[in-house]
Amino acid sequence: MISKNHIITVANERYKDYLIVFLKSIKQHIGSPVRVIVINDGLSNGFISEARAIESTLLSIDFYNVEDDIRANLFKTDFKNPVYWRLIAPHIVEDDVRVILYLDADIIIREDISEIFDYDLAGNIAGACVDYLDKISLGISNWKELGLEGNKPYFNAGVLLIDTKKYREEKIADKVFSIVKDNHTHLIAGGKWTQNDQYGLNVALYGKWIILPQTYNYGSELPIDLNAKIVHFIGNGKPGSKTC
Repeated sequence: MISKNHIITVANERYKDYLIVFLKSIKQHIGSPVRVIVINDGLSNGFISEARAIESTLLSIDFYNVEDDIRANLFKTDFKNPVYWRLIAPHIVEDDVRVILYLDADIIIREDISEIFDYDLAGNIAGACVDYLDKISLGISNWKELGLEGNKPYFNAGVLLIDTKKYREEKIADKVFSIVKDNHTHLIAGGKWTQNDQYGLNVALYGKWIILPQTYNYGSELPIDLNAKIVHFIGNGKPGSKTC
């Protein structure tokens, strides 16, 4: 029987410590069955065993190697950065999984978030939270050339609630790959913040996403909010940094 709630994340050896904390935070707070799929490039058997030891009656953990994906060559050439792996998340679950929650691995869950899976996307392909760069004009330097409105919100791709069917039908992953390749000279916002697939997702999903409450993607550099359900160690706000 397929679990109702599916969480997808991405990790390589460099992010394995984040992943363990991420998985433990899910286990501590889940109130209903959750299946986590970790997209990776060949984590060691020892580490996979360590992660599987976190499993419980409510938490199952699976691993998906990008080497087995039909886009494997893309990830070896033009899209080597692991952030692009998240684009295939809606393609690696069963067809009857109607919605998935993609979460970056540098995240901790602070309470049960089961309700997010029933969030009304109102016909949109995805739900996301507004980024530190809160407007299209700040995240996409060539927004005028692309025919976008600069004052529209720009989202952070670290937390994405995705309608899998709509995402696949509209070939969002393929669109993002094309957008990034065609606009590769515009992937750095403000001259210093690399956007990669986040740029492409904001263009491909323009007018097709809905704003989620910030509590689902609360940046670690923001003022402390004890009500935040998901804390994201984003940008320079990694554990141990001065701004975290």
